[in-house]
Amino acid sequence: MSKMRPQNTGLQTRSAQARDEEADACELLLAELRSRRARLQELLSLVYREAARTPITPTTRASARTHSRRHPMVMKKIA
Repeated sequence: MSKMRPQNTGLQTRSAQARDEEADACELLLAELRSRRARLQELLSLVYREAARTPITPTTRASARTHSRRHPMVMKKIA
């Protein structure tokens, strides 16, 4: 049984190197997106836990909503 030798034992061609670099860039991008997704999911779970701990009462919602109504912005006329 004879051993198989690779056909291209020399340097890679320029297009092959470009494809490898593009593949590496894609892999890096995918890894970055996966890590961002994991961080965002963790942050979202923290927000859900905090929202579950904090009771929302009608007075809390009303005060947040009507704050701007109690202090209307007054525009001065300039002559």
